[in-house]
Amino acid sequence: MRSKTGLRVVTRSRRPASIAAAAVMVVAAMSSGTPAYARQEVTVSDCDSGLNGQTIAFASGDNGRVLFTTCSTTPSLYLNSTSPVGTSTFVVISGTKFNAQSVGGARVINVHDSIGGSYAAPADGTYVVHYEHNGNSGSFTVIVGTPASSPPASSPSAGDSTAGAAPAPLLQEFGVPATGTCDEAQPEGLNWGGVASGGWSTAWGEWMHNGLGGWACSRTLSYSSALAKWVVD
Repeated sequence: MRSKTGLRVVTRSRRPASIAAAAVMVVAAMSSGTPAYARQEVTVSDCDSGLNGQTIAFASGDNGRVLFTTCSTTPSLYLNSTSPVGTSTFVVISGTKFNAQSVGGARVINVHDSIGGSYAAPADGTYVVHYEHNGNSGSFTVIVGTPASSPPASSPSAGDSTAGAAPAPLLQEFGVPATGTCDEAQPEGLNWGGVASGGWSTAWGEWMHNGLGGWACSRTLSYSSALAKWVVD
C-alpha cells in the first residue's frame, strides 16, 4: 500500500555554501489531494555579520527558505523593515512575509506570502530586510523574480550539468507506507535517468503533513562521472 502523504525531491549543491549555491526543492502531491508546492532553498554562510549586505535571489512562483551554515538558535533572530529592528521574529513587507524560525535544530528564514500559513509564493519584487542576532545587526536584500537556479529535470540525463560540474545529488522522499516496505511502496516515475528501483531508508521529513513532520522513505540519486550515469547512493 502506498503512502498518501506526498512526494519530495531536493537538489543539493556541491558548491561552497554561498548565495550562489542555491538549492531547489520541488514537492509534488500524490493522489490523495495533498496540496502541491515548491520551495527554493538558498544557503548563506552565517546569520551574524556575514548576512549584512547580502543579496539573495529566488525565482518566481515558489516560496523560499534561507538556510545558514552557522547560526545559533539562541538568541532569536529578529527581523524588521527598518532599523532599529525590535523583537519580532518576522516581518511583512509589501505582502511578503519573512519568518525566522528553527527547523530541525537549525535556523532558517522562510519567505512566502503573508496570508495565514498557506506558504504560497511571494510576489515578485525587491525587499530589504533588517535583522539583529547575537549582537550583530545589518540588512540584506531579497530579490524575487530573478532565477536563482534551474529546478531539477523530471528525468535527469547524463548531459545535465551546472557550470561545468557534475549535477547536484537529488534527494527523493515519499511518506512511509502504512504496510509493507519502502522499496515495495515506491511510486512510479522515480527511477530518473534509468536508475534502479529500491535503495530506500526511513528519515524524518519535516515537509510532511503540511510542515508538522512525519516519517518518510528517503534515498539520494547521484551522478557518477566515471560511469556517466545516475546511480542510487
